[in-house]
Amino acid sequence: LTEDHTILFQYYKEGRISYEELRTHPERHMLESAILGGYPDLPEVFVTEKEVRKGDNFLICSDGLWEALSFKEKVSCLSKGEIKERAYCLFELAYQDGRDNISFILLECD
Repeated sequence: LTEDHTILFQYYKEGRISYEELRTHPERHMLESAILGGYPDLPEVFVTEKEVRKGDNFLICSDGLWEALSFKEKVSCLSKGEIKERAYCLFELAYQDGRDNISFILLECD
């Protein structure tokens, strides 16, 4: 639904760097855009429309969770049975990593 608003993610989309470089580059947190207080102009808004079906899942998370888990780990956790089990799996793996704080919301459409 959304994309990372960093300069390096833009480079990744353009094929200028690999996914591994994106994940490990020391400047990976440099933002391309942000909402800043005190400025009269409205921030750029990104809108994406998707068809939602029963059983679809949405993971909204901080970089602390996103960067702590590999793609395979995320898929493995999100493939588990009940939503509580999926959420616990994500939490456990990210918590074990311990590099950053973690916040996430896991939604399942009924």
